[in-house]
Amino acid sequence: MSHKATHWLATIDPKRISAGAFRVLFHLCDHHNDAKDPQLACFPSQETLMERTGLSNGGLNNCLNLLEDAGLSNRKRSTIPGTSTRRTYYILGCDQIESTSQTPPNGGRPNSTQVEPEREQTPLSEQAASTIKGSKLQSGGEEPVRNRKEESSSSNDAREFNPDKFLADVVAAAGLRGGTIPTHWLPPAATMHVMRWINDLSLSPAEILQTVAANRQQHHDPPRGPKALDYAMQNLAKTKSAGPMKISERRQNGTTSRTNATLDAIALAAAMRRS
Repeated sequence: MSHKATHWLATIDPKRISAGAFRVLFHLCDHHNDAKDPQLACFPSQETLMERTGLSNGGLNNCLNLLEDAGLSNRKRSTIPGTSTRRTYYILGCDQIESTSQTPPNGGRPNSTQVEPEREQTPLSEQAASTIKGSKLQSGGEEPVRNRKEESSSSNDAREFNPDKFLADVVAAAGLRGGTIPTHWLPPAATMHVMRWINDLSLSPAEILQTVAANRQQHHDPPRGPKALDYAMQNLAKTKSAGPMKISERRQNGTTSRTNATLDAIALAAAMRRS
């Protein structure tokens, strides 16, 4: 995984795409090589992505479509240089930001990739369109118009969320104030791990900070890294997703029997007093 793709991935708002799409994007970043031409820097096969993400072929394509609609990646079918073998290249948002938007002659949506020389041009796939305009990533927009006002307010909050600043808050809650920060707490790896608590476990930043602070109070030494807190975060996620508490039928029947026996005893005692 390139440092460029890693840093870019850590800045993406977790509410922007689904957990499955984020998992696919993670593995795309893992295959990115920032030493290559952005047009040829990422090209994992469909089979590799299915194996790494655990998704079916249809599920993987749905996630890739979501990433394109969100302006986070763009697919381009081309040939391996010097051969006639076809290959799908994935152009990630970290490379799209630096490229210039071009408008196709047919009036379609602009794509975010640089125009190849005429002799090297290859046709784009039908789903290679991107919603990137200029140098700013734009949301694909899947909500109806009536929700746009509410969506705009939430997007303002999302822009204020800084993953690296949140990591600093987690480090402080863990008791690591001042001095040298342990290697396992350094970004970008630590930032990505902490963001997985939000993306994969659906925990809010406030819940995470409370759990980290509570864990620090229970232990003499601060955790050596975010992985040491995975168990506590998983327990919190299980507690949140647990259904309502139910009384077993056996225990409920036993309680009913005891209640009925008590009422019968009271009625018998009242009858004896009357006689």
